[in-house]
Amino acid sequence: MSLTSRSHPVFRNHRRVFRANMIPELGQMLRDFFDCSWMILLMWMTACPTGAALSPQHPPGALTLQQCEPDSCGTWSFQGNQGIGKWLTGPIANLTIELLNDQSVSIRREDIGKTKGLTGRYTGTRKGSHIEGIFTWTWPGGPFPSGTVNWIATIDSSHVGSERPSIGVLAMCESAADGCSNWSFQGREGYGNWSNCVAANLSVVQFDGNTATVRRFDSTGAWQGLSALYTGTVTGDQIEGTMSWLWQGHGQFTIGTVPWHATMGVASAGYKVAVDKAMECGASASTAKNYPMALHWYSYAEREGNVRASVFIGILLVNGPQGIPQDYPNALKRFEYAGSKGDTLGMNNAALMYQRGLGVHVSPERVKYWGDRMAERRQEFYPICSSKSVRTTMDGLLADSRNSAGSVLGALLEGLIAEGMHLNLDAPDIHAAAARTTDVISDDDFKCDGVFAPQSDDVIQPKQEADAEVAIAALLANQMMKRLQPIQEFHVKRTGPNVYTVLLEAVGSDNAQNGMRMPLPKVYSRSVSFR
Repeated sequence: MSLTSRSHPVFRNHRRVFRANMIPELGQMLRDFFDCSWMILLMWMTACPTGAALSPQHPPGALTLQQCEPDSCGTWSFQGNQGIGKWLTGPIANLTIELLNDQSVSIRREDIGKTKGLTGRYTGTRKGSHIEGIFTWTWPGGPFPSGTVNWIATIDSSHVGSERPSIGVLAMCESAADGCSNWSFQGREGYGNWSNCVAANLSVVQFDGNTATVRRFDSTGAWQGLSALYTGTVTGDQIEGTMSWLWQGHGQFTIGTVPWHATMGVASAGYKVAVDKAMECGASASTAKNYPMALHWYSYAEREGNVRASVFIGILLVNGPQGIPQDYPNALKRFEYAGSKGDTLGMNNAALMYQRGLGVHVSPERVKYWGDRMAERRQEFYPICSSKSVRTTMDGLLADSRNSAGSVLGALLEGLIAEGMHLNLDAPDIHAAAARTTDVISDDDFKCDGVFAPQSDDVIQPKQEADAEVAIAALLANQMMKRLQPIQEFHVKRTGPNVYTVLLEAVGSDNAQNGMRMPLPKVYSRSVSFR
């Protein structure tokens, strides 16, 4: 029986009381009051139906969400409360909006296809078009039976059928650790590089001239595993909006939102990653055995005209480490290209491939050709490396580094110092007895090895209280030093006409025994000029 019905027993009882009442005016007033009250109640219930706070509220018709989870991103398309979700990694699921209002979201997921059996619920908070929250799932018999992760999404406000021209290039900045970058797109797909060795794949989800949404995923690099959504309003050539990221398992950096802005149609020289920095990023990635990332940065440097980057790419293609397919022909192509530009490492590697028949027939003629070219190229720079000016500069750099934590002398003599001896660090008579060219990168960039030898027998001295055996050990150590002739590599760069900068960057040499190289805490450099 309806609570608003006039036949409800409550109304009948009240009427009996009122009829029996000896004060008709009061009865009439009460009847008028109840009539008015129930009319107001009826109007309120019509305007605000019971359970309204729990019913889904969202724009009628089509609704699209762009969302990301730690392992993938996807697009969700709804008609009313029912929709379908498609993820870039393959899963497809039926979706049901349980709640979507200005503050809260709840969406149920039931997978179909290969991931059938997975069910879950996305809950979260909404601020404008941005949503972030928790996804909880169960998957009986699946590789991940249950779990909880963060998720983010943005409501796509583009109009169906609207034109989506290519973004092309843009210079962007975000209020996060990454800072600024230049983005480049071919159609919908693109990439971005940041000067802190971060690189990401980008995909234009929406661009209708009024609004823009770009999806980002760092498949490798410093922020590997990070996914993000960039949304913004387009005004002329400017985009301004919000970047929301998800980086599961990184504490306070797991999820967040920051502003970003961009200028389309230009690539800012200030945001461009310098070639030397790209080479440094590639070397760091290679050291960390992140070979796809190393390939990314070397490829970037190669596009910018760095010949040595081509050699490093060739080495990756020859070795075929994890994530890099082995490709001998492409590697040889790069080695020979670098060799034709005067890079001696490219010449050396090309000769080795012909010698070993890697991807080509063994060819003694080509081995000799590249070997001779390499010897000739090194000889071009021998007068500089062996000059008195450069060798004196080598001695000076050795002295500069003497008091550092990574002292060259300390590293070279560490194995010779025993208890009962001490090293004369005040004036060790060790000089570059000879020098040779070891590696030519370009006409303005090459490396020289300095061959050092003590000029006296007192580099290592016994303490005064040392016995005869220790004194003999010191004598033998000095003789070993004179014969050991430790090698130290120096980097030489031309900075002007007949002006060079000589750098001491690491202890040891690529040509030293076992190729030992230990980076110094700082780079030591001196300038030298020839007249």
